[in-house]
Amino acid sequence: MVELAMLGPTFLIALAVLFQFTYLFMAQMLVNVAVETVARSIQIGQAQSQPTQAAFNTSVLCPALLILPCANVLINVQAVTDWYTPTAFTLPTKNGQVNTAGFNFCNGGPGQLLQLNAVFMAPVLLGSFFPGSLPYNGGNSFPLYSSAAIGDENFPVTGAISNPC
Repeated sequence: MVELAMLGPTFLIALAVLFQFTYLFMAQMLVNVAVETVARSIQIGQAQSQPTQAAFNTSVLCPALLILPCANVLINVQAVTDWYTPTAFTLPTKNGQVNTAGFNFCNGGPGQLLQLNAVFMAPVLLGSFFPGSLPYNGGNSFPLYSSAAIGDENFPVTGAISNPC
């Protein structure tokens, strides 16, 4: 009993940390795959018909995330002038909170260069004890980043581009 009382809490904390890091690793891999899928749909012109970012998220982004909650993904798509001067992207925060107003969305046109940045706010079990976690959607989350550079193909434009850069 004494051994269990001494080692039990340590074992449970170690188990929680192991579970948390496993979840973060899996979530990072899924976000990377989702960003590649989304980048390809933008590149070949499938995303240009989406009238808003909400419609884009529902029809393109959320299915690519598989089992991750779509509400925890923030996406930033913006035009760049060339491949050699990408725009630096950092998670916008204000007073220790994630500021979603700092995200842009455009779905580009034929032959345009775009930079796609995605941030998945992964929920953490250990709350504020987890280093680097931020408050988000009523709980603490750890930001996982993924990005892609996109050179849109010269796809035919069948109608007006819904959200040009």
